[in-house]
Amino acid sequence: MVVLLLFLSCLWMQAQEVLVIHLQAGGDASFALAQQPVITLEGESMVVKGSQINYSVPISDVAYYHFAASGTDIQQPQMANNKPVISNGHVQFSGLAAGSRVCVYTIDGKQLGSYRADDSGCVDVDVTTLSKGIYVLKSPTTSIKITNR
Repeated sequence: MVVLLLFLSCLWMQAQEVLVIHLQAGGDASFALAQQPVITLEGESMVVKGSQINYSVPISDVAYYHFAASGTDIQQPQMANNKPVISNGHVQFSGLAAGSRVCVYTIDGKQLGSYRADDSGCVDVDVTTLSKGIYVLKSPTTSIKITNR
């Protein structure tokens, strides 16, 4: 019984609640809630400030953020880094986190659309509705450039 209590107390001391910001290009930034992070929007940037934090990132680079427990040896499964499949005027993304976004941009950076991954992590973008031109499709795990002719 004493061993179990000692194990649980060690596990509790290792785990801490964190704010995790996932970036569109991959990677993330984590901040301990003990540092009291405060998220604000300043112009085109998301700013996180706290007792020992001063972090700023363009809003367009943020995929999503959430709160999580961190510090234990239990790891989240890694998402597959699947490449999109292009077929019959559709670009199909898979292996994404449910609810993550795939955005369509013009070559000069204007966002034309945003699609959310379904519960199975899939997004289907119909590019036949786009006019002729060059487009960038960007998911949290990859970006591709397509030419619509």
